[in-house]
Amino acid sequence: MMAVSMKEIARRCNVSIKTVSNVINRLPNVGEKTRREVLEAIRELNYVPNLQARALVMKQRGAKSQLGYRIGCIFPARVNKYEDSYFTMIFKGIEDEVAARGQQLSFLASISELEENPLKMNWYLSPDQTDAVISFVGPDSRSFRRIAAHPLVLIGKQEGYESIGVDKFGGIAGLIEHLHSLGHFRIGYVGKLDDDRFRAFRLEAEQRGIPLHPEWFLDGPFGFASGKEAGYRFLALPERPTAVCCASDYTAIGFLHPLLDAGLRIPQDLSVTGYDNLPESALVYPPLTTVDVNMEGIGRLAVRVLLDQIAHPSPERSCHTLSSRIVIRTSTGKAGK
Repeated sequence: MMAVSMKEIARRCNVSIKTVSNVINRLPNVGEKTRREVLEAIRELNYVPNLQARALVMKQRGAKSQLGYRIGCIFPARVNKYEDSYFTMIFKGIEDEVAARGQQLSFLASISELEENPLKMNWYLSPDQTDAVISFVGPDSRSFRRIAAHPLVLIGKQEGYESIGVDKFGGIAGLIEHLHSLGHFRIGYVGKLDDDRFRAFRLEAEQRGIPLHPEWFLDGPFGFASGKEAGYRFLALPERPTAVCCASDYTAIGFLHPLLDAGLRIPQDLSVTGYDNLPESALVYPPLTTVDVNMEGIGRLAVRVLLDQIAHPSPERSCHTLSSRIVIRTSTGKAGK
């Protein structure tokens, strides 16, 4: 397929080549409507700048034979890898394994960053720039067709694709077993109620004969803010459980704030668990009992699976599952009366 030129973009939008150039270079002297039309044409026609014509020839020409495969990494929308320990630790595993195997990290970007700048998306996902992709973004993304045109590994279990997942059922089962051994039969849950972690919670509780109380299931997204909001809802309950499982460490940390402010003692009055074993989980007070999902291992395995897919192409796709382990700290204790 022949490369699309700036001239074709200009003709499509009925503007001058200079205007297209101004949009590409983000110059201010272009109307917003025109800018949107040009960007949409860039997206639809898959325009990629001719860097040779601009005397910016990439040094990694022939990279497959000299500097290894060029691997791109796509994060979820609005995620800042430097502010979220979960993604930072997975990315560290990716980066370390890429370096250890003599490959290159072609790019690292969020899907929102790429979709808001179609020129960047076209460039990053062009065969001249990237050989393969590790993506946190799956088939529900409007851009997935573009992403999946490359050898691909998804972070998060996804049937029909090479993907890396974590044994969520095993991790939650370990937490329930731990709480049950401490005498807890009244256990609540904070997090998304349509997630595998909650499904595992229900299944394990039922198998152990632990009564399920829907009023103790506080639905909400992952994160500190939603955990904190759930903490206030918990304090308003007329009757409370003796233990609560939170769907993530950030959720659990947020959940603890209003409880501690209200004078509850953790774990004497309430045992609280997290999930992920982020660095912060050992630094808060009291330190969180949680599930270690080996985030660096997720990143490392993703790179190994991707390189194997390139070396041995096959129509078969597998979901690779990493085991998890329980980390017991002082946020859990024996059930009170």
